[in-house]
Amino acid sequence: MKSKEEQFWNWFTDNQENLHTLDENDINLFDELTQQLRDVHQGLSFELSTKPLACIKDLYISANGIKKNFPVVIDLIKVAPKLPNWSIKAFRQRIFNDDICISTNSIELSYSDLFFSWTNDYDKIALEIHARAFQDNDNFINAIYILLDALLGEYDVGTQISCINWVKLDEKNINELLPFIELRRLIDHNKAIKN
Repeated sequence: MKSKEEQFWNWFTDNQENLHTLDENDINLFDELTQQLRDVHQGLSFELSTKPLACIKDLYISANGIKKNFPVVIDLIKVAPKLPNWSIKAFRQRIFNDDICISTNSIELSYSDLFFSWTNDYDKIALEIHARAFQDNDNFINAIYILLDALLGEYDVGTQISCINWVKLDEKNINELLPFIELRRLIDHNKAIKN
């Protein structure tokens, strides 16, 4: 009897050529990959991207920021096959770009719209994020989480930050806050101190 993880990777290996050319128009295969991953655990998702100037496609398995699902992702990646045209990684990775923007019908948000203050919380960081045009709703907060994952990587967001408080940016107090991009340096410094 094969484990759920082995069943997923067997299916993935059998379909790797079609998955390698998968785009947003191939809804059936996209949905099938989603279902195969959810058969391992309901809390998992994935991202696909192509490395520039290469024929290698990245597969990121994500816990959607839910820390209790991190071990599920780690266990799944441990048994991932070595496939020549694939780079398979746990969690959404850092994007080394100094300003990323999210634009939807209702939200326009970038690194430059976010500032923060922080305190030590034992060996983690407690954050207060100040956002321009802050909206206290799930869509806006999810957009901030996407930017956090892009800045720090999903694993560091889940393991290095103890709590986050969201507030609307008061432009009069902006000089008392740190630019969002500085959070990467703070988290890396805090990790180095712990190690």
